[in-house]
Amino acid sequence: MNMRKPVNLHPAVNQNLFLAALPAETKALVLADLQQVSVKSGEILDQPDTEQSYIFFPTDTVISLQYVIECGKASEIMTISRDGIVGISNWLAIGGSYVQAVVQRAGNAYCIRGQSFKQKFDRDAALRSLTLRYLQSMISSTAQAAACNRHHTIDQQLCRKLLLLLDQTVGMELRLTHEAIAQALGVRREGVTQAAARLRDLGVIDYRRGRIEVLDRQLLEQLSCECYQAIKTQNARLLPYLNSGLAGKANKTRYGSVLPRAHAY
Repeated sequence: MNMRKPVNLHPAVNQNLFLAALPAETKALVLADLQQVSVKSGEILDQPDTEQSYIFFPTDTVISLQYVIECGKASEIMTISRDGIVGISNWLAIGGSYVQAVVQRAGNAYCIRGQSFKQKFDRDAALRSLTLRYLQSMISSTAQAAACNRHHTIDQQLCRKLLLLLDQTVGMELRLTHEAIAQALGVRREGVTQAAARLRDLGVIDYRRGRIEVLDRQLLEQLSCECYQAIKTQNARLLPYLNSGLAGKANKTRYGSVLPRAHAY
């Protein structure tokens, strides 16, 4: 992880929608201790049972939060991009984090020491309010995904996963393997391959080694279960900045929109 202290954070820091949503006075409070970092694909930013000292605010990177079981296998809980924060559990959980945070797409982020963020959280009501809303959105999304993984077909889960990933990248092509999707959904790779083949036969997607291109997003949404829309609606209710003009006309918020051009999956 390459860390640096920029000369002027103010214009660029709004690339993270959480930071952009903070009132000016609160933002200035956080900016005082922010640093900029470059992260590489596959880099682990946080691990279970470790005292990770930083909280990250992604800009053009995507971070995968994973739960690791005793045998070493991991299941994805959620992905976080420029609309959120990585590492809050560090100072909420006793004894350190309970999840693993892995860089899924290389890029940049801002970071702040966990203890510094906690002090500002205790001191500033606006920061505390938005952080708690974000935590609630994380809990809601995790619960919805857990229910989806338990009750809906692999085809529906795959549609949900692809839609959420599309909301965090540019264009209609995703760089990821069937194995990576299987790990995220907690299913066998063969099941994902079969589901992907059915979507290809319907003209929804096309794929080749390590790449999936969405050809018909509207049909993909129709084939998905209600969980994608439920996650989208709940998060937008808890985090009004997802529906605001903070991201600008060209770079709108995560849901049903476009993010700044960055490295693809």
